Amino acid sequence: MAEGGKIRLLAVLAPRRVSYIDSVPTAEEQGVMKGVSVSWWAGISVPAATPDAVVRKWEGAIAEMVKDPRSGP
Repeated sequence: MAEGGKIRLLAVLAPRRVSYIDSVPTAEEQGVMKGVSVSWWAGISVPAATPDAVVRKWEGAIAEMVKDPRSGP
């Protein structure tokens, strides 16, 4: 999506730039956050025309996953 111009990457939350998007500066380089490092993240997105029932199913599944003690610290 970034390559297609649909989103703009502002910063990486890592001690140094990421090799596959090396044009994106770190948050520290921009003076935003010093010493910040995120080791993992995930996102879910669906097309705007996705039926409500499908969106609700995803929301329910994610809510259950978040409640599961095995899914996080």
